[in-house]
Amino acid sequence: IPEPKQNPNAAPAGVMVFVSLTMPDATLRALLKQSEQWQVPLVIRGVLPDGFPATARRIQSLLKTQTLDAPIQSGFAINPEWFRTFEVTEVPTFVAVKPGRCLPKQPCEASDFDRLTGNVSLPDALHLLAEGDNPEVVRPLLRKGDE
Repeated sequence: IPEPKQNPNAAPAGVMVFVSLTMPDATLRALLKQSEQWQVPLVIRGVLPDGFPATARRIQSLLKTQTLDAPIQSGFAINPEWFRTFEVTEVPTFVAVKPGRCLPKQPCEASDFDRLTGNVSLPDALHLLAEGDNPEVVRPLLRKGDE
């Protein structure tokens, strides 16, 4: 039997957007499209009260576009631990994490990440986060998004 290994995606990295599936459709679709363009994950705390099938249906409905365009090529990560780690109590919240910080089973200090909460677009949030303590995390995304 192989030894269990730590999931490499269990560690927060770079920039993340914390959201809720109860947010308005238009807001979530806009953030999903921006997530696809900027390659920034959207994170939810957990499944809806009606269970995993209802959560999957909700996500599928958000990924479908209203036009003949291809579905949105993005999605959601489910991670209640990250909500606790970054003390996310409101959504949307945008977080930029210093490289190698806030890893599982390690302390995470407030100086290890920048957090911005509010109803702003992902590009606007990135520009604001770039002025914080972790510009080295955000600037490559800004350059990539401008391409």
